[in-house]
Amino acid sequence: MGGKGDVRVDVRVLVATNKNMEEAAKNGQFREDLYYRLNVVNITIPPLRERKEEIPIFVEYFIDKYGKKYNKKINALSDRTMRTLLAHHRLGNVRELENMIQRYTVFGNEEAIMDGLSNVIQEDLPQEREGQSFSKRDCLHLKQVVSDAVIEAESSAIRDALERTHWNRKKAAMMLNISYKALLYKMNKIKKDIDKREVNI
Repeated sequence: MGGKGDVRVDVRVLVATNKNMEEAAKNGQFREDLYYRLNVVNITIPPLRERKEEIPIFVEYFIDKYGKKYNKKINALSDRTMRTLLAHHRLGNVRELENMIQRYTVFGNEEAIMDGLSNVIQEDLPQEREGQSFSKRDCLHLKQVVSDAVIEAESSAIRDALERTHWNRKKAAMMLNISYKALLYKMNKIKKDIDKREVNI
């Protein structure tokens, strides 16, 4: 600023958006020439709801982060709360999850997370029709059905991957496109759920 001579610089420009910029450029909502200047290497990161296998890893990271920030000993989330997060198909992004864990750290109560999800879960349930009502017990049952469906699907996919790789967990994790740590967490969680069901039966 204020100089009289040219100064050569070497920079890289990174931009991020949640909009479809190619479509915006075609519709005249974004300068087409600028779009093609920026769009050299395009990296698409799917929303967190499309890569739920990463949720336990992020949860563990944020608990550690805010536990250190607030100098508090924070317990790991219960299976019930973790299953609710995994079943929450409208979870927006990492920032939303981070805010939930931060509230949990501040209040020290998992209800701080569950309360934030309750309205969204309620919206996902079938609307009341004329002459038909849904009790709180029905709602809880529906949430359990969703949670069980997620567990069954994950269990089937993990079992198939392990059988194909002759129970090589590292290869199975690669096949499932999740981290080795996430696979171990899921295997342990599935085992606990199966043991719990057998006890109930």
